[in-house]
Amino acid sequence: MFRISLFIIILTVLSACGFRPAYKVGNDDNTHILSSIEITPISSIDGTYFYNHLKSILPPSTAPKYILNTTLSFSKSYNIIQPNSDILRETQNISVNYQLIDKQTLKVVSGGNFIKMNSYSVNFTLYSNTVLRQESIAILAENAAEEVRNRLMMFFGV
Repeated sequence: MFRISLFIIILTVLSACGFRPAYKVGNDDNTHILSSIEITPISSIDGTYFYNHLKSILPPSTAPKYILNTTLSFSKSYNIIQPNSDILRETQNISVNYQLIDKQTLKVVSGGNFIKMNSYSVNFTLYSNTVLRQESIAILAENAAEEVRNRLMMFFGV
């Protein structure tokens, strides 16, 4: 009984002080601002992971006021873990450049670029390496889409 009354007292004190959640899922302002962004399609096959994930995490655009242009470039490099051995790691990099353009004035409102990196151990089978490479590219593209969304939310103050 004491715990319940203590919980109620703490709850009333916190609500009386004006505390509110930092992020609310159903906030109409957030969805209204982010739904005003139209995403331009990516012209590369590897960019479809990025485009589809960004499309799924942003609300659908009803009356777009902004255009989001993104360019992606993927690169890879190999690292030898131990000298005189066959142990290799492949490092995948994704470089993202994005611009948020006002649809009426065609001026760049916001933009930026960043690089994400992922790596995996190379196996001796070609199929396994191909699967690992595709998984790495998918993870990088999804992380990059999340980063773009987070930067847009910070720009709009959401």
